[in-house]
Amino acid sequence: MRLVVISDVHYGNPLFADNYFQRTIKFIKRNPDVYAVLNGDICESATKISKGEIYRQVGSPQDQRDWAIKQFMPIKKRILGVTTGNHEWRIWNECGVAISKDIATALGVPYRAEGMLLKIMFGKGNDYKKDRPHVFWAYITHGYGGARTKAAKAVKAERIGAWMPLCDLIAMSHDHV
Repeated sequence: MRLVVISDVHYGNPLFADNYFQRTIKFIKRNPDVYAVLNGDICESATKISKGEIYRQVGSPQDQRDWAIKQFMPIKKRILGVTTGNHEWRIWNECGVAISKDIATALGVPYRAEGMLLKIMFGKGNDYKKDRPHVFWAYITHGYGGARTKAAKAVKAERIGAWMPLCDLIAMSHDHV
């Protein structure tokens, strides 16, 4: 099993890299052992009072949400969960609309805004019982705060690991690394 963390797509930003995004979706479609999590900032969601350029973004936050639903629909059975990023949080905070929750609901996948603990089971032949699946625990969260160096970014993930010690994987996004 392979897991792809999709985050910080920022659809709507004029610098959105559609070619990389489409390549990722095709990769997931073509490989039956690949699954994904949507870990926030799928949409740019610039508003009048937020950072970002509201007049240069592509579409409204509603349009961006609709685009995301359409793009992820073909791989919805491979998406294990959805979290909210700070860009979607802008809309939630300003007008009470949870774009990430709407995306998760439309796709029929689990949603938790702040972060999600996933129990991932696949295959069989684990170390203890040959007829039982392998089990891994993963915690996904979009993350928060600023960090400029790779070391500072690693420390943020390490802090989460301190209170999620039983996890095999911690996926934290936000810092674009």
